[in-house]
Amino acid sequence: MFKQEAFQRYLSKDKPAYVPKSSIYAKDAIKLILDSGGIPVMAHPYYVHYSDIDLFKSLVDCGLMGIEAWHIKHSESAVKKFIDMSKEFNLIATGGSDCHGPFKKEKPVMGKIKVPYSVLVNLKNARESLYKN
Repeated sequence: MFKQEAFQRYLSKDKPAYVPKSSIYAKDAIKLILDSGGIPVMAHPYYVHYSDIDLFKSLVDCGLMGIEAWHIKHSESAVKKFIDMSKEFNLIATGGSDCHGPFKKEKPVMGKIKVPYSVLVNLKNARESLYKN
């Protein structure tokens, strides 16, 4: 109940800590990440239009470098699909726990997803390759 109260008292529209949401085009976000020295990765592909292959290709053409394969809500077949997509488009397959704390009556998910160490190595190598000085 505490979280709900915090939103009602402070974070809802017209409350003291409210900040309106802003949006950015994906291509602009990718450029911003690259210009900031980061590696742009599509998070939560299962919940966005990854199945629109033309849209996905356009993001890769804009500089998308990774796709989240391991996610707490991805089935084994979804993980395989995103790993296959990472290979097809020469992207880094990434993952994480995406832990936002407990949801409803579920236990927290931190640590339930095992992401291979090679993901870190691949991200570091990509960054070094992009930003050699």
